[in-house]
Amino acid sequence: MIEGHVLNSADKHRYRRAIAMLPALRDAYQAAGHWDAFARYLEDLRARHTRRPTFIKTLDGANL
Repeated sequence: MIEGHVLNSADKHRYRRAIAMLPALRDAYQAAGHWDAFARYLEDLRARHTRRPTFIKTLDGANL
């Protein structure tokens, strides 16, 4: 959902909206008992979007 609605755009202002969704996703992983899955998701997200340095910088600033 994060990528489908927000990141698949050239609009850099949408990055903040994508990152704003991540705490809810993290909480859902934790509620389901999948403590490490969110960290793996973030690693994968970074790997798939290495060509978006502004996104990576914004993600780093979110301290997730």
